[in-house]
Amino acid sequence: MISQQSGFYYKPALEARVADVELKISKLVQEELLREENLKGRVIDLCVGYGGSYRAFGRFSSDVTGVEPRKELADALVEYGIVPEKKLFVMTPLDYLESQEAAGFNLIVGLLLSRVYMSQMRELYEKSLRLLKVGGQLLLTTEKDTLPLKQVMELEKMLNISENGNILSAIFELEGFGQDDIALIATKLK
Repeated sequence: MISQQSGFYYKPALEARVADVELKISKLVQEELLREENLKGRVIDLCVGYGGSYRAFGRFSSDVTGVEPRKELADALVEYGIVPEKKLFVMTPLDYLESQEAAGFNLIVGLLLSRVYMSQMRELYEKSLRLLKVGGQLLLTTEKDTLPLKQVMELEKMLNISENGNILSAIFELEGFGQDDIALIATKLK
């Protein structure tokens, strides 16, 4: 059990993160990089963390599933009522994506992914695309210093090779987005 004194839950910080994520979502929709209809459908939030992104996406969709690999963090998310227990899976993003069988998700997001997950980008990308509905989208972001330029170039090469006309994807720098400096957005076309 994590107490409020542990620093896990501080409501103003959580609400500030929710507002920050909502602003980013709005910018991506305005720039036509993220489809508003996907926000209202089935959403997976990979690496829920402290719950800000889960709460933000939950304001758009009533069907958000959270994935958090750290049990103590997942327990606290449930304890503080940030994520309902039945909507939270305690496993790695790759394990969760592998456990799902049918394409049926509108949006799969992983915001502020750590270096560990960025090193698994190819697997995250391929497994996520398999689960998206036609028209569904994948959004992964990380801090610029988490993703060295060499890895950005490798990702761009991977995207160019794996698309085959079925996927529209791009990796780019987000300006004015605070911590989320590098983003990969992919849309499943067919």
